[in-house]
Amino acid sequence: MDEEIKAILSRPTCSVVELGKVVKTSKNTTYEAGKRGDFESISVGGCIRVLTAPLRRMLGVEPSHH
Repeated sequence: MDEEIKAILSRPTCSVVELGKVVKTSKNTTYEAGKRGDFESISVGGCIRVLTAPLRRMLGVEPSHH
């Protein structure tokens, strides 16, 4: 796993675009997955933030500790 993906997954939340980098999908595909409820997210001021703890569990990845 590259360093950028490790950094994304080490934070409490990430953007939908960052999630696309992690799961290697386009921005539109990732937003569609969010609308279907394929990943846990919250809306903050009109922005969708993806919760990384459930994402790490789904991917079977342990969090990085700095």
